[in-house]
Amino acid sequence: MLILVAVSVFAGAPVWADDVTVLCSQYFKDKDYKNAFAPCKQSAELGYAGAQFNLAWMYYESEGVEQDKRKALKWVRKAAEQGSLEAQFFLGLMYAKGEGVGQNYKEAYIWFSLAALLGNGNEIPIKARDKAG
Repeated sequence: MLILVAVSVFAGAPVWADDVTVLCSQYFKDKDYKNAFAPCKQSAELGYAGAQFNLAWMYYESEGVEQDKRKALKWVRKAAEQGSLEAQFFLGLMYAKGEGVGQNYKEAYIWFSLAALLGNGNEIPIKARDKAG
């Protein structure tokens, strides 16, 4: 699906939303977080769950950007609410550990449970859910 929204990654150079998402994914995959940040942020703002998760991870791990766990929480929640399994699990971890948010085992349990439902039998979210519950 082509989105007819132009965004700019580099000064003066129009780039289509799909292109920004591809740049985000490619730079992130290559662990070039400094260059991944701008396209991931633009793509995340356009609502792409994968970019939202990548951006959250960069804020959480201080990769390509100054560490900010509250911003990590904001972006991982957006991705989790769109059904991203990885984001749901990561959000559960943030609640369980109290990182970027007050520690809340009930919220952790909810997010681990959602991740377990999407995980097609993957035991990691199930074990985390059971530990939080």
